[in-house]
Amino acid sequence: MHGLHRTGLAPLLALALALGPAVGTTIAQVPGGLNLQFSASPTTQQAGQTVTFSYSASPPAVAPPFASITNVDIDFGDGQSGTGNTGTAGQTVTGTVTHAYTSPGAYTARLSAQASNGGQGSTTTSVTIQGSAPPPNNGARVTFGVGWNLVAGPSGTVVAEAVGPLYTWQAGDTSYENVASGGSLTAGRGYWAYFNTATTGTVPSVGSQTSVVTAPAAAWFMIGNPGSTAATVTGVDAADTYSPATGTYGSGTTLQPGQGAWAWSWNGGSVTIRGQ
Repeated sequence: MHGLHRTGLAPLLALALALGPAVGTTIAQVPGGLNLQFSASPTTQQAGQTVTFSYSASPPAVAPPFASITNVDIDFGDGQSGTGNTGTAGQTVTGTVTHAYTSPGAYTARLSAQASNGGQGSTTTSVTIQGSAPPPNNGARVTFGVGWNLVAGPSGTVVAEAVGPLYTWQAGDTSYENVASGGSLTAGRGYWAYFNTATTGTVPSVGSQTSVVTAPAAAWFMIGNPGSTAATVTGVDAADTYSPATGTYGSGTTLQPGQGAWAWSWNGGSVTIRGQ
């Protein structure tokens, strides 16, 4: 009888456990492992260029009340770090962060996350950084000789090293226009500028630019490179640059960054200075 009695209680005990605790009983939620995913794109990149890290973090799937992701940290492996999104109860958080490594090498980035119930986890991904960071593009360096130079530049450029005003001659002018010392240039125009000593200046980095200016008929006028790359002049019958070193003019339809020129058109009309 006793053996049969114990055997009969087993199904009842299993049923009681399945139904859960009695009303009013508090159960401490047991911290569980987090489900983490972490990747980098591209996995091979040049120094100074951006790597995008994608992540997701799911809280432990245990009994209610469900936990939430409360903290996401990313260690990029080079002494720098970032943070990710947090979420609500039961929510999987996802996101991306970007990072640029300044030195070549192999790096291991680590994703770490914590949940509101104390659950935590981490995972890693690797990236390889090649080469060196490209130098900043601060514009084209230009050397001006002692004396008068024919100069030019993008609109807004200031030739701070020049002594006194700058001078330009445009269609319809009967005398030089002047730009006060510290004044800014107009793209497509050339200017006379005077330097007491040989000077190196910088043409602002604007890339290839194109300007269209009006040429007077059968008259000289001044044009200039409007960008920070070499430019080609079309629509003129002559274009002459000037060398302060020799005090002579030279013909050519290619203007370097920062370079101005005198131009002549027999019929007048539109002149195009197009960046290469």
